[in-house]
Amino acid sequence: MLILTLTKQQDLVLMSRSDVNWFDRRATYNWSLKYDSMSNVTRDVVFFMPLSLLLSDYIRQDILTISVLYIETWLIANGVKDCLKSITGRPRPYVYNEDVDDEIKMTRDAIRSFPSGHTTTAFFSGAFFATVFSDYYPKSEWKLPVWIASLSIAVATGYFRYKAGKHYPTDILAGAVIGGVVGYGVPYLHKECSNVAIVPTGDGISIGIMIAIN
Repeated sequence: MLILTLTKQQDLVLMSRSDVNWFDRRATYNWSLKYDSMSNVTRDVVFFMPLSLLLSDYIRQDILTISVLYIETWLIANGVKDCLKSITGRPRPYVYNEDVDDEIKMTRDAIRSFPSGHTTTAFFSGAFFATVFSDYYPKSEWKLPVWIASLSIAVATGYFRYKAGKHYPTDILAGAVIGGVVGYGVPYLHKECSNVAIVPTGDGISIGIMIAIN
């Protein structure tokens, strides 16, 4: 894995598409501010979708519990994502694109490609929303449409990040796995193992997850 600070012009000269594996290489030709903006919109839409759960009187009775679970899901997913970004320091696809200004390539964000944060957020939000809805309405005819709609928006977010030149397919797949597992796993564990609490921890430097058993 090539890890660069990209703080010097000389660093950019050394960048070559041959450094990128064949599966991800096509992403280095992408660059689009339009798709970047579109990914922001779809990410935000799915992130706020759980608010629609409050339209149900039945679910609204547990608003405090659901709110805590969603915050917990958000902290865990983002903690894992941020740790991996810091550890890998992977250059984004646009760093290899000749059409992108060097000034953009030399920002700190240019080496935080893996995994995709937008995709992680979209998938943990979508999975959480669909899981909670399914738990409260297991026999609802809307259960499948809710899952399809939630995950479709999440998939669209990942695709837009790819087209924007911000992420490789492997970044997006990793974000989908992290977000999906956490978004489904947190409410599932709290439902099935009521005596188990998953709590994100950190001291400002390191981030971890604490599992407490009552």
